[in-house]
Amino acid sequence: MSVDNVTYLKVCCNVFLSLTEHFDQTIFFYVLAAGLIGSFFRTLIFENTMTNDNNSQLAWLKKGIQTLDTKGWRALKINELCQELNVTKGSFYHWFKSKRDFEIQVLQYWKQRFTQGFIDQAEQGRSSREKLSLLGKQCIDGAINGNRLEFEINAWSFQDDEVKLFVTSVYEQRYQYLTKLLDHIYEDPILVKKHALILYSLVTGVDLFYRQLTKQELELIFSDYLIESHTS
Repeated sequence: MSVDNVTYLKVCCNVFLSLTEHFDQTIFFYVLAAGLIGSFFRTLIFENTMTNDNNSQLAWLKKGIQTLDTKGWRALKINELCQELNVTKGSFYHWFKSKRDFEIQVLQYWKQRFTQGFIDQAEQGRSSREKLSLLGKQCIDGAINGNRLEFEINAWSFQDDEVKLFVTSVYEQRYQYLTKLLDHIYEDPILVKKHALILYSLVTGVDLFYRQLTKQELELIFSDYLIESHTS
């Protein structure tokens, strides 16, 4: 309970006492106790309903991803992130043991959203070709949004061995999923490998193109792997 609330209660008590000089004190303190308890629970409920949405683990992870995308891995600094989220350092250490723990969890969140999440959406397709088309469409949508997240995480991996190990495992998961889909489309193992390498190179290359590619250009690039209904 805040100082203002306590002061307010004291004033109320003094006023009440001045008006009830001949009032039975036992009854008075029962009434006062009931009022204090009620005030406490109202305050508790109010404070719980007014919790800061930024004071959550998910908010921290989203901020980490956003920071990586817009500023790069060097900008993952606790004090600056606290200011941007408008929370205290206590919030950070409530969810994460250390800065390194935070960094690894941000990478895990990236993997969940931008690898496993893409795979889960692609798996809604009925055939491997349809799944591949859905995957291609997600890559196009990501390129249109123009984020630098993949580029920044890749750059980070060249400066940190632990990050490189994690990122490499994610890249391998993506490549293996591509190979699995293509294995059901092409009978020749050489063609499977060829198209897996082409697709993976395309996904990486569009992020490094000298200018922003249009949706039409991206659909042209991936046209061999898209089903027409998924390009509309």
